[in-house]
Amino acid sequence: MKSEITCATMDWSIEREGSSRVVYDNKKASSIVKLPMSAEIDEGTIEILSLEIGLDLGLSAFSFVESIRGQMVPLIDIKTEAKEPMLFMASPLKGRCILKMLPTEKDFAYSEGNVLFHYADKMYYLPLLDSTTDIEVVSLKAEYGRLESLLGANLTKSLVDVLDITSAPYTKVKPIPLHITQILLSGMSNQFEGDMRKLNAQAKILEYLMALCEHLLHHDENAQQPHTKLMRHIHDELIHLEGKVPSLEEIARRYELSVKTLNNAFSKTYGKTLYRFITEHRLKKAHEAIYKTDIAQKTLANQLGYSHVNHFNSAFKRQFGYSPGSLRKKNQKPSVTSTAQTNNL
Repeated sequence: MKSEITCATMDWSIEREGSSRVVYDNKKASSIVKLPMSAEIDEGTIEILSLEIGLDLGLSAFSFVESIRGQMVPLIDIKTEAKEPMLFMASPLKGRCILKMLPTEKDFAYSEGNVLFHYADKMYYLPLLDSTTDIEVVSLKAEYGRLESLLGANLTKSLVDVLDITSAPYTKVKPIPLHITQILLSGMSNQFEGDMRKLNAQAKILEYLMALCEHLLHHDENAQQPHTKLMRHIHDELIHLEGKVPSLEEIARRYELSVKTLNNAFSKTYGKTLYRFITEHRLKKAHEAIYKTDIAQKTLANQLGYSHVNHFNSAFKRQFGYSPGSLRKKNQKPSVTSTAQTNNL
C-alpha cells in the first residue's frame, strides 16, 4: 500500500545550470535526489523512502561553503498534493530552518529539539536554510487515514487534539526531545538493504509515533513538574547546539515559559543566567580548539554564532584576559628554520 501523495514538485529559487525541476515518483521504493545546488551552496541531497504502510520517510542534508556562512539561503519551492489531508512532520538534527508557507509568506522557524507539524491536503512552501552550520533534517509524511490504520482511531484523535488541529491547513512548531527524533533518523539507516531496510524503517516509524504520542499526551503533566528537570533538558540541548544561539524570547516561547521564569529557573539550577552560561561554555570550547588545533578564528567565530570575528575576539579577551591570537602564538612550536637559526647564535 503505497503513499497516496499524488505528486511533489520542486522548483529551485536559486540560479543553477541544468534542470530546474525535480518531480518525486511515488512508485519507487526509494528515491535519492542530489540537488543541483549552485557552487556557493556546495551540496544538498534528499532521500525519500516510500513505504508499504503508506508513509514517506525522508532525510535531507545540506552543506555550505565558508563564503556564505551566516546567511539565510532560499532553497526550492515545494508543492505536494495528496488525496486526503496529511500530517507532515520535520525536525532538524543539525542546524536551523525557516519554512515560508506560500502564498501567505508566513514564516515558521524550527531547529534542533523542535518538530514542525503541518496538516493539509496540499502543501506549497519555500524552505530557508541558516548556513551558519550544515543542516540535516528528518521528515515524515502520513495521510490521516494511514495514521488511523497504524495507531487506531482513538490514539490518532488524541494526537490531533493535543496538537490543536481543528482544520486544514494547520502549521505549528513544538519542542520535542532530540532522543525521540533520533528514533526516526534510525529508520533511514543503511545497515540493511532491500525489504529488510523497509521493514526497519516501518518499525522505527511506529516506535517514533508511539514515543511522540507519549510525550505530547503527557506534556501537561510534565509542565507541572519542578523546573529543574526542564532546565537540565534545556542545558543539554544548548551545549550541543552549533551556530547562532536563539534569543531568550525564542527559547522561552519554545518551552512555553515567560522570559523571567526561564532566566530565574536556569539561574537557580546552574548559578548563572542562561546567556552567561552558554557564552562561557562556548568560549571554553573555543579556547580548547585554538590551543589544540589550527582552526581559523573566522571559522570558529561563525561556528559559535558571532556575526563578526572581532566580536568573538573581544568576548574571548573579556573571558580569559588575552586574545585568541596571543594564545595561538604562545602555543606555536618554533619552526625548523627558526630553531636552526637559534642554534647558530
